Amino acid sequence: MTAMEPLHVHIPYVRLRDFFEFIKKRKYDLEIYFPSTVLDQLERPDLEKLRESLDWNPALTLHAPFVDMSPGAIDPMVKSVTQLRFRQIMNVAAILKPRAAVFHAGYDRWRYSGRKDIWLDNSLDTWARVMDSASKTGMRVAVENVFDEDPEALSMLIEKVNSPDFGFCFDTGHFNIFSTVPMEQWFDNLGKRLVEIEWPGRVETLLKEVGLPPLPPYIRRPDEPGDRDRYQTVYARRQGAVAAPTAGLHFTPELLRALEELGIGRATVTLHVGPGTFRPVVVERVEDHSMEEEWYEVPAEAVRALARARASGGRIVAVGTTTVRALESAAGVWGSTGVAAGAVSPVSGWTDLTIVPPFRFRTVDAMVTNFHLPRSSLLLLVSAFAGTDRVPVHTAGDVVTNVEGTVIQGQATRS
Repeated sequence: MTAMEPLHVHIPYVRLRDFFEFIKKRKYDLEIYFPSTVLDQLERPDLEKLRESLDWNPALTLHAPFVDMSPGAIDPMVKSVTQLRFRQIMNVAAILKPRAAVFHAGYDRWRYSGRKDIWLDNSLDTWARVMDSASKTGMRVAVENVFDEDPEALSMLIEKVNSPDFGFCFDTGHFNIFSTVPMEQWFDNLGKRLVEIEWPGRVETLLKEVGLPPLPPYIRRPDEPGDRDRYQTVYARRQGAVAAPTAGLHFTPELLRALEELGIGRATVTLHVGPGTFRPVVVERVEDHSMEEEWYEVPAEAVRALARARASGGRIVAVGTTTVRALESAAGVWGSTGVAAGAVSPVSGWTDLTIVPPFRFRTVDAMVTNFHLPRSSLLLLVSAFAGTDRVPVHTAGDVVTNVEGTVIQGQATRS
């Protein structure tokens, strides 16, 4: 857990009122657990009031009921009740708009006599219903390890459901009690589908133990020890991103000094790139694509640098798509129409700004960027900036000369 990121606390709905002001004052992120008894009592106005009260915009996740739940039950009546409860929590999600919801998958070898195939076959229609609801809400679903002794059952389920929005929640407490295989095996099998980690200690400790440098898919070789240093910008300072801002990899200390000698100012912003940036665009209309929230900060120093550049007639050159997204978020520009809600000001928080053509850019005059994969949100952003008629035919980036103004670099250390 980094110093600038809030804690993500798990709390039952019935205790939320007791601790709400404490959580709000510290701007903690939230995972709210809804037991079955609460779901039967909740009314829509209660949920709408809760949504309005979350005015510090926390990263919100929900935890579905799990006591007596059996999504792969052999008894059809038991499974029917489970599907009812899951439908209720998805109705809650439709109002609260969480980033994700966590469920227990319901497998244990005692109930199914080790027959994962029976459990799996009986589970699939339950998860098909959940994912149909999730697709309408624009959220992700994660199944959590509970009594699992190894990752095989969850791997089978995630593979069968076969959705980029259906992944894995790793509960380290359950792992420590029930797992018979090492943590590395869990991450080897399910690490690429990870949505959430329930970890009682510092996340950095876990990442150092089992994490690997997140090399792009077009680097087709195994990770090497030196990648931790090579796949990193020279100006990175803050841990939190799942990937390095690759446009910044072109900048060396020597190049930065040369820019300074030319009178080109420089400022830094932060956007912690999340896995949602790399999810493929699967919608028919790009306007329907939505981004997952990512944490960002545009500090006062960067805002002053922008103002100085504008006052002197200079340009703002953003190094990378992440920098563009951070600056446009700070400008209060939301939605594909690019309607401005305010000028750039110091800000930190979460952004789900989705930039697709057409988009009115408020802060950036030029951008340094790399190649981008087809059907990616990054390619959409670049197309919105350069024009859809130009991007598909370009095989190399234009060289920009006579750059005057301020170069804004994104600083985020991948972890």
